[in-house]
Amino acid sequence: MFLFNNPRYDEIGKSQWVCSPEFYKIFGIDESYPHTIADWANFIHPNHREEMFAYHESVVKEKKSFNREYKIIRVNDGAERWVHGTGELEFDKEGKPVRMHGAIQDITERKQAELVKQVLYNIAQATITTKNLDELFDSVKNELNSIIDAKNFLIALYDKETGMLRSNVDRDEKGEIPKWPAEKSLTGYVIKQNRPVLLRKNEILRLQEEGIIELFGTISEAWLGVPLNVNGKILGAVIIQNYNNPNVYDQTSIEIMELVAHELSMFIDRQRSEEKAGKLSRAIEQSSVSVVITNFDGVIEYVNPFFTELTGYSFKEAKGKNPRILKSGHHSKEFYQELWNTILSGNNWEGEMLNKKKSGELYWEKAVISPIVS
Repeated sequence: MFLFNNPRYDEIGKSQWVCSPEFYKIFGIDESYPHTIADWANFIHPNHREEMFAYHESVVKEKKSFNREYKIIRVNDGAERWVHGTGELEFDKEGKPVRMHGAIQDITERKQAELVKQVLYNIAQATITTKNLDELFDSVKNELNSIIDAKNFLIALYDKETGMLRSNVDRDEKGEIPKWPAEKSLTGYVIKQNRPVLLRKNEILRLQEEGIIELFGTISEAWLGVPLNVNGKILGAVIIQNYNNPNVYDQTSIEIMELVAHELSMFIDRQRSEEKAGKLSRAIEQSSVSVVITNFDGVIEYVNPFFTELTGYSFKEAKGKNPRILKSGHHSKEFYQELWNTILSGNNWEGEMLNKKKSGELYWEKAVISPIVS
């Protein structure tokens, strides 16, 4: 509960306020702090100050209730907090405001939860709409910066074959970020632990002294790494670090980064699968081997260009047909029955077949027929 009280309210900077003990806790002060409106204004976050001054003036001018959510900076620890202030003006006989009484409530947790929810939704949407990791990185970094300090945010991708890590960014505020070996690095430590790791400078130095890690570059005051993995497959890690404030990250930061890591892991895995599928598709398209893909009922869904070159049937002509369009009549019913029994049992069939082209010309081919399983 707070109270502004001054018989001459036009001298707003000289007005005094009194409050309950809870108010002191919210703003991180004690009774020795100056109780003037001018000093109260110093609580307000710089980004909200002008807005709040204008709003306060409109409350007085229009004689309306005070009802506003705004951000403050707590005095004792510099923490940014959200508060909800409500108040009512009292007027003298001449209609001049002489007093305001009301309440201020700390709503930081609610505002943070709302903001985090929106940010995570935006990041999830970005994984759908963006085309590549660089574009997604920019979106994620911008979103993260609205809820935690992500100025030094990077994605480190792990190459299991070489044991090397590479960042998606070339540098942060303290210098260049080259490729580096995962072995004995902080990022490698996160990958080995396969869990989030939050470290402060003294803990980083302790790991170095114990020979667990080797340091390069500027040591962070606070460092948070979360592994990227899909179905137990390690892809790398996401990292945020701060070079000035050891207390900038907490359990909430870890939880946020875990959710971000999950979205990024799914995106990276999907991108790699699509890239792999693209390479396979190009290999099939350019192959000098005839490739035919059918559905479970044996209906042709795809043929590659070499199939067309070999048989004379175009993709349009072959699609929707059964491979029996190639039957020459040379093989027995038992031959085809054994072929299908082998495939339906989940095994590969290999053998030689005499087939017939669209032109009627016969040709021998060595075939490998494999079932595609989910």
